[in-house]
Amino acid sequence: MLHTTTPQGPLQSLRSETSWSRRCRAWTIALGTLAGLGEPVAKAQSSPAQQFEFVQLAAAPATPGFVTVPTVALVPVGLASLSVDLSLQLTEAVENERATLADGARFQVQTRARGPMVRWALVASGEARADNAALAASFADLLLACLRSLGEEEAGLTALTALLAAQPLQDGPERTAALAAGRQMLEHFRAEACRIPRNAFAPTGRTQERIEAAAHGMLTDRFDANLFRGQPLIDLIHTLTPLFFEPQGLWFGDRALRMGSIFGSALERGFLSVGGHPAILEHEFRTLLDWTLHAAHQQRSLVDQFYFTVARRCSSVDALDDPFQLQQCIDRDVVTGVRLQWHGRPVVWTVQGGER
Repeated sequence: MLHTTTPQGPLQSLRSETSWSRRCRAWTIALGTLAGLGEPVAKAQSSPAQQFEFVQLAAAPATPGFVTVPTVALVPVGLASLSVDLSLQLTEAVENERATLADGARFQVQTRARGPMVRWALVASGEARADNAALAASFADLLLACLRSLGEEEAGLTALTALLAAQPLQDGPERTAALAAGRQMLEHFRAEACRIPRNAFAPTGRTQERIEAAAHGMLTDRFDANLFRGQPLIDLIHTLTPLFFEPQGLWFGDRALRMGSIFGSALERGFLSVGGHPAILEHEFRTLLDWTLHAAHQQRSLVDQFYFTVARRCSSVDALDDPFQLQQCIDRDVVTGVRLQWHGRPVVWTVQGGER
């Protein structure tokens, strides 16, 4: 529930502070979306809080000797479709954030129309393989930690260290033990148990180099032929693939962490915080333009699509001189408020039309 207050006095101080360029921008926002809209405003349906989650899209089976990197995506829970309004607002917020980042090009917003709704996803693709080299050092550290989490007496530890030394496995049981060790490392990583050492494995300089080269090869699909080749390379890839690229493995965890940071910042900057700036919702302004100026003054980074949605859904060209209150628009079911949840709690809110 949003707690509201009424701002003290008229908006004279706001008008005096607002530059002519900002007024022009506000008019563009308010008027540009109204011109030519003659159809009735759609009724909105009640909308629950929208939550998001990470999913991993299945990769094609890896060709022996080559590694396929899966795609990790941030999507609405259950792959639910979003309204057009909410999709446009989210896309703008994420694109604004992405444009400020050195690695922004590694993430894309993907949308697909589904009737009157939209499928929306923030995607981290593994297609630019050479760029993954920057992640190799941190992945090598995690690989080493997970190697140390294997039991001292486990045959898989011996088989894995042999593969890292580019030594061929002698028989089927050794290969089976190596594969089992690879899967065990994945389970340890998922359970945050790689931080607990269970053996005295201490790589020498040469072995440490091989661990780093293995991580580099898994991420970039370019293995140093002076270190890994032939059947030992194929066995190494098959052994490390679960830890690196299965759901909740190293790749999933790294990309989800980065996308979570991007998405959280996009929400914080592009939308209204729950309980914040209540006058935007509750106060009755002299006109839509006055409301727009006030909202832009309170949070300058609000996405333009928020204003577009309000202007297009809640007003018309003929009503530009009428008093405006966003809460009245919601009460009339012209738009519905929607809270966007992140990390299990509603952190921001916006409005959307009635496509639901």
